Amino acid sequence: MLLLCLLVCASCTAPAITLRHVVLIKLNDSSELSALEGDCDAKLAAIPSVVEYSRGRAVDTGRAAVDCDYDLAIEVAFSSLADYHAYLAHPEHLALVTIWRPKSKQIRIFDFEASR
Repeated sequence: MLLLCLLVCASCTAPAITLRHVVLIKLNDSSELSALEGDCDAKLAAIPSVVEYSRGRAVDTGRAAVDCDYDLAIEVAFSSLADYHAYLAHPEHLALVTIWRPKSKQIRIFDFEASR
């Protein structure tokens, strides 16, 4: 019973995620991928308005319909549009963009409202 109460209480205090920001990056030089991952981990996860942060490399699953033409996917979640805008203006985010945009062949960005 105590465990159930703790789980219910924990879910009550967790911020609701309303916006997800997905970035797919194709680097000019894929040998820099580990450095990009380290910079993302150090800078993005520490930004106060970020509720969730994850990143991962493209995986070839053998399915023709799956687009694997990127080196790194980043997903960041926010509890409000205001938090998203605070993230975009945060010095750590701006520093990351300043360093890595010139080193990227392609950057695709997808923002969507989370339904649950």
